Amino acid sequence: MSKIGSAGPVEYGNFMEYLLAVRDRGIAPSLKGYQFYTKPYDHQARSFEWARMLPTCGLLLDMGLGKTKVTIDCACYRFETLRIRRVLVVCPLSVVNSWVEEINTHCKPAYRSMCVLVGPKNKRIAELKKSGNSAYWIITNDDGAKTLETQLKSYTKEDCEIVKDESITIKNKDTQRYKALERLSRKTRYRKILSGAIVSNNLQDVWSQFFFLDRGETLGENFWAFRNRYFHQINMGSFNLWQPKRGAEAEIKSRIYRTCIRYTKAQCLDLPEKIFLLRSIAMAPNQAKAYKEMADNLVAEVKNEITSASVIITKLLRLSQITAGFIQPDESVRPMSINEPKRDPKNNEILSILQQTDDQLVIWCRFQHEIRTLTRFLNDNDYKTECIYGLVKQADRAQHINDWRDGGIRILVCQVGTAGMGITLLPRIERGITVIYRSNDYSLNNRLQSQDRTHRIGLKTPVTYLDLVCPGTIDETIMKILTSKKSLADAVTERSIEDIVKGQ
Repeated sequence: MSKIGSAGPVEYGNFMEYLLAVRDRGIAPSLKGYQFYTKPYDHQARSFEWARMLPTCGLLLDMGLGKTKVTIDCACYRFETLRIRRVLVVCPLSVVNSWVEEINTHCKPAYRSMCVLVGPKNKRIAELKKSGNSAYWIITNDDGAKTLETQLKSYTKEDCEIVKDESITIKNKDTQRYKALERLSRKTRYRKILSGAIVSNNLQDVWSQFFFLDRGETLGENFWAFRNRYFHQINMGSFNLWQPKRGAEAEIKSRIYRTCIRYTKAQCLDLPEKIFLLRSIAMAPNQAKAYKEMADNLVAEVKNEITSASVIITKLLRLSQITAGFIQPDESVRPMSINEPKRDPKNNEILSILQQTDDQLVIWCRFQHEIRTLTRFLNDNDYKTECIYGLVKQADRAQHINDWRDGGIRILVCQVGTAGMGITLLPRIERGITVIYRSNDYSLNNRLQSQDRTHRIGLKTPVTYLDLVCPGTIDETIMKILTSKKSLADAVTERSIEDIVKGQ
């Protein structure tokens, strides 16, 4: 393997030297003869070369850089070269649908057959029996892999690759989900971990992720030996705290990056300026029950009597409140949260995102109660957060914006209808931006204006925009309205109320 420079060919002693040169942009990847189904960006081509050469590796790409596409391209290469027969993807429930969409987009048609395991256990088992043997892809969530461990064992042999997406969810070696996945991976040769940020608030969290990946090659086979080597114990009275020793973080990261390829948005100059992503967030059971009851009542009301579009729109507002996490029968009643903040699915997804990126975050919400509840929740979880909505004084708004731009706070929670115009949200520090829409209103103008708060002159990196959407609800209808550039009134007059409340 060689590169041609002014001094002539430069030979690489082994394939690892070559891969490091590819990763560090010292040489272009040697991809002659391989045909991608969809064209990769430069960083994706480099990541593909890294991933297809190494049986076990970590793809540590910032959120929005296309880790899924790289994984799909690598799997297609291994399918074609008969290295594997199938891939088991284990991911958070919120990204199962994203995997399905990405496979349909980027995978070569011959290898697109999928077995998607979600829902009740008996349904998953039936689906696995029906299509597991013929499927190139088996996709399930973390708890699904634990629940179906016995059934999945016959599929996770030497001809199977296991991909753990958002590997931070197996950071705790003592959880049943980690133990099940580790057992499933024992006979497999090929394994990947995907993450935007492998190191969370606790440096010890990396050990279990890498033991799953390479059986201790990177960080050792024994957690206690790993902890004693890199951490020292501090007695805090009723409990003990383990803190990294001097130089431990640098050494751990150095070991990690022998196995992994890492790119940030700032390093990827050929990216689009805006990256749009969507996460499907299943409602909690009591939340889903409240939504169904209100939706059924609205459908029955519209069928049984003549109802004006304005009345229907008001009723739909109540459904949006439920997907945002609270109930407010009318404006005279104080809103009441449906879930405890720590059990709210959208809140927990935001925590997961925070662990996956080092970016500054702007979170847009439609409702004031939603904003106040989320801000308290994030601060209670030690993420410095401030908010902007109608009742916040102008002087306080300006201070919150300055604190966010300077990095004094990492998260700013804003109301779409209040803060969507007239402010600039660009960090003064060297850090990327991720924008989360926890909920949307129906106004395309509000959406575009809010997007432009973080997409301004002076922007140095692409911005990731991520929508949290409850599937089969008014959330999906709103996304379709914004995409089609129509109004809710148009939707009410053009479509059945059943389709609107089900997001169809």
